Amino acid sequence: MCTVTVVFEYCQPAVQQRLTGVRHEYDAIVSATSHTHVQDQYCMELYVLEGTTEALSGFVNTVSDIRAVDYSITPISDGQCQLSHSE
Repeated sequence: MCTVTVVFEYCQPAVQQRLTGVRHEYDAIVSATSHTHVQDQYCMELYVLEGTTEALSGFVNTVSDIRAVDYSITPISDGQCQLSHSE
């Protein structure tokens, strides 16, 4: 299990649409999501993921392909969120 936090500029609705698509594509491993605004300029999406390392890596790789986002990964509990992702 891990969390993936994604931050992007508020003025980028296409990014929000792409992230919604990723969320639906990986619905089987997304346990929870949260969307919030940070200051007046940014949006932040938080994803709680549960699944195989391969599935988690696929999610992270797909998010990292979106150039307009910054993201971070945080393992939860047993620390099994050892992801390999392309940059």
